[in-house]
Amino acid sequence: MDLISLLISFFVKWVILTIVFYITGRIVSGVNAKFSDAIIVAFIGSLTSFVLHEVLGYIFDFVVPTLGLPYSIQLLDLLELAIAGLITLVVYLPLFMHFFDVGFGGAVAIGILCLVIYVLIEIPIIYFEWLGWLRPYTPL
Repeated sequence: MDLISLLISFFVKWVILTIVFYITGRIVSGVNAKFSDAIIVAFIGSLTSFVLHEVLGYIFDFVVPTLGLPYSIQLLDLLELAIAGLITLVVYLPLFMHFFDVGFGGAVAIGILCLVIYVLIEIPIIYFEWLGWLRPYTPL
């Protein structure tokens, strides 16, 4: 992808995540979740997720085929998505705890709600990529 596409993709993810984090933060923590905090958490999380996806993409696209192991592109995409999602969730927990003033349990609840929404958004996108209907897309 070129730089413009990456910036547009990052901005769209940032906006979507801000809205998702604000809504889930309000559900879990009530008035402690502010929209400005959701913007900051979404920015830091989007940046982290982007870097993780690029690193994992390199590993799965270049290292795994080099090892000579049998693999499926779709399986590698799903494995990359799952690993990036779990690592990103761990990165988000301290952010949720700090910015939304919740404990560990509240941060986990926000993280699980966001992960469910993340997967619901991402699965159709990956499916349409496999069919060739979309350009490559990086996960939220």
